[in-house]
Amino acid sequence: MGRFAFARWIGLGCIVWGQIMARTMAIPSTVILLTEAAPAKNVLGTVHSAGNMLASLARAAGPAVSGAVYAAGVREGVVGAVWWFYLVVVAVGAAGWCFGVQGRVVGKVSGL
Repeated sequence: MGRFAFARWIGLGCIVWGQIMARTMAIPSTVILLTEAAPAKNVLGTVHSAGNMLASLARAAGPAVSGAVYAAGVREGVVGAVWWFYLVVVAVGAAGWCFGVQGRVVGKVSGL
């Protein structure tokens, strides 16, 4: 092992600890957001089920998709291609969400 092997393990441990803590802190807030998203108490179970299903789908498909994009990026010489890919996916999703919500909110506010 190299001169800085111990420091590498300490750094890796800090990164993993940070990721675990971020996930732990995010769970209660996502449950609250899902609860607040339900239009009525009788559909609360359906909203939580859909949220859990989408979270599980992301955990299952995310590594496979990112692995394939990473491999394609390495073949082309662009190691950060997976980062740019997810950046575009999030930006397009956010833009679509904004336009969809904006259309509904404007209609309700203006009384149309």
